[in-house]
Parts: sequence; structure tokens; C-alpha cells
Amino acid sequence: MIDGDELLQWLLQQPTTRPLTIDETSITLRVQPDGAALEVGIGALVDAEYLQQFMRRGFSSAIDFDAGIGVTTDERLLLLNQWLPGVSNWAQARVPLEKLINQSAYWQNEQKSSDTKKYVMNNNIERLEHRLRRLLTGANL
Repeated sequence: MIDGDELLQWLLQQPTTRPLTIDETSITLRVQPDGAALEVGIGALVDAEYLQQFMRRGFSSAIDFDAGIGVTTDERLLLLNQWLPGVSNWAQARVPLEKLINQSAYWQNEQKSSDTKKYVMNNNIERLEHRLRRLLTGANL
């Protein structure tokens, strides 16, 4: 584990023109004249219903953590994003970056949990449909 000074030195060496990869997570800092958008990928976008579910959660997340949920321009990846006024490099984004990485771990966990619940629900529906078909055809259960 690196300490705060080592992290700061490493961040000072990173160009803002390319994403960072930390713990297999892609992180982008899009610098603009008045600040920067910090974005962390949190998972693949499955469908519109999935997006709506995460956007609802993202609204409350934005209130609690000053970060919201978005999607990439190709609409394939869910993002955690945060606007950082006055930030122009990775070193200035260090504290929000650490918070966003921690928050992304929460969201990735939520996404896995949601995927698991969806799988279990679909599996239960399939089992019930199978039982119903057997009942309708007179087969023994």
C-alpha cells in the first residue's frame, strides 16, 4: 500500500490526456478551462430498465456523495462522475479521486447484487413456469 506522498508524486507524473487504471478500473479526468470532470467506469450497461434503476439510485448518490451516475457516449458503460471546479491535473483531483474509487466499489457491489437478484428471480420464474406446464399436462411433480 502506498502512502499519501507516494500517491501524490505518482499522480503528478500522470498526463490528463489518457485514463488511469487502478485496480482494473478505468478512471478519466476530462480537463476543461474552468475545471474537470472525473469519471470512473462502474460496469456494463445492460438495458434501458437497468439504466433507469441505476439513475434513480444515482440521484440520491449525487445528493449524498457529490457524484452522480452517467453513461459513456456509446451508451455501453455506466459511469460515476463528478465535476471538480478549478481542477486541471490528477494531483489536484486526489481527494475526490479516492472518494470516487471507494464509491465505485460500492456501486460495483450493488451491480453484482442486482445481477444476482435478477438471475435468482429469472431462475425462480423458469422453475414456476416448468411446474405450471407439468401441472397443465397432467405430469406428476
